[in-house]
Amino acid sequence: MFSQIVCGADFTLALSNEGKIYSVKVNLNYYGHSGNRLSCVFKPSTFTLTEEMGRIREIAATLYKSHPCAAITEKNQVYIWGKCNGHYVSEPMLTSYSSFDEVYAVASPPVTYQRFRLKTMKDDCKRKGSVIERLNTAFNNPETADIAFIVEGKKIHVHKNLLTIGSEVFKNLFLGDWKDSCKNEHVVEDHSYNTFFAFLKYFYTDEVDFSPELALDVYAVAHFYLVTDLMYECERILKSSLTVQNAAAVYEKAILLGAKDLCELCSEFCKDNLVDVLNNFGTADLKRKVFLEVFTWVANQK
Repeated sequence: MFSQIVCGADFTLALSNEGKIYSVKVNLNYYGHSGNRLSCVFKPSTFTLTEEMGRIREIAATLYKSHPCAAITEKNQVYIWGKCNGHYVSEPMLTSYSSFDEVYAVASPPVTYQRFRLKTMKDDCKRKGSVIERLNTAFNNPETADIAFIVEGKKIHVHKNLLTIGSEVFKNLFLGDWKDSCKNEHVVEDHSYNTFFAFLKYFYTDEVDFSPELALDVYAVAHFYLVTDLMYECERILKSSLTVQNAAAVYEKAILLGAKDLCELCSEFCKDNLVDVLNNFGTADLKRKVFLEVFTWVANQK
């Protein structure tokens, strides 16, 4: 699966969830190789760019043939390749740039890398005084909230009605026969403050602004309370940030939660990085389980 696709003049770059760059170049058959001298047959050829750059976080290209392609690694290193100011760089070359803006500011002609986009209804919703704005100010506001969750000794103030609308579990708790539904405070013991704060904040902002490290814990809370759209957002963050160091933890949590899509993603990642990933599993049983699953997965691809 791919997390980003960019287009050049006669090629396309695709960034996979594993941080690898795939390039597809189109060659035109102007000389009748297909048997018809007048035909132009598109012959796409695909190849993987050098892996010496390490895991890639983002890629860039423009429709100018005189502009280079660029990539930013997980370590925030910027590489370029292609034609740049009259010089041809055949393989990705490490630069001293810190952003794509710097790369394309010195290109000829210079261009802005920031993408233009149409104003959307979502942008309008963020105007001052909008529903989204009012919800933002209502989150963790003790003056208007009617319930507080106490996590690690700190309170998070929210509104029962909003939680009821956003989660079937909360709906069953607050509108069902839960004996504690009338209480104004509830203690949460199984999760950290940052995890539960990010989870509850999502009900008010519909946004995820937390790190990949926190995404796994938020995913577990969203799974318990059946907030499926938040689960999807956490999966998206985890997919783009899998490493040999955290793949074991993500896979174990995915098995525990029965998250099929996340399990499949981790299995594919384990296949590509089997030895390094296995060294991060805590128990021999899990190592054997992952080893068998990966080889079963490979066998089914043939």
